[in-house]
Amino acid sequence: MSTIFILLILLGLFLLTVVLAGLFLPNTWVVEKAELIHATPPDLFPLINSLKEWQNWTVWSPDNQDSNLTLGYQGNEKGVGAVQLWKSNKINGQLTITQSDALKEIQYQFNINEGNLTLLGTIVLAAADANYTQIAWRCQLKQLEDNNPIRRYQAFFLKNYFDTTIEGSIAALQSIFDPENLPKS
Repeated sequence: MSTIFILLILLGLFLLTVVLAGLFLPNTWVVEKAELIHATPPDLFPLINSLKEWQNWTVWSPDNQDSNLTLGYQGNEKGVGAVQLWKSNKINGQLTITQSDALKEIQYQFNINEGNLTLLGTIVLAAADANYTQIAWRCQLKQLEDNNPIRRYQAFFLKNYFDTTIEGSIAALQSIFDPENLPKS
């Protein structure tokens, strides 16, 4: 057998292995993060309930040099029906607040154009004491309805992206209310 023929067979077996492995990747995932923040729910809720405020504390900001992100807005200014349109070199889509319970939680849906993926998220605020609030953020990939291995790989790598960016966003929110960053009275 010629060397080229053997290389083609090995390449074919490699590609077949990659496709088959993709079929066994999970068709959904969940990322959950929680932290204590030195702030009250009335301090935090306006920041999470208005998508225009998200660029001031999440890593998803046009100011982030790595993102090449542009944001647009539609619908309500805040709460249910507020819409943020994303365009970047990594992700394009639409983020919509679907539920808002004053000073307690918001729920959102993020439709990602690439791969036709949907993320469902919840951010919950719970007063820990007079000066602290626990923020809990849950983001879940809506279950994929097909066995497309490319979409499953895309969803698999997207989990790591959101795990990292949610953690960074909570840390940025914490830093806003860090006693060392607050103005002295």
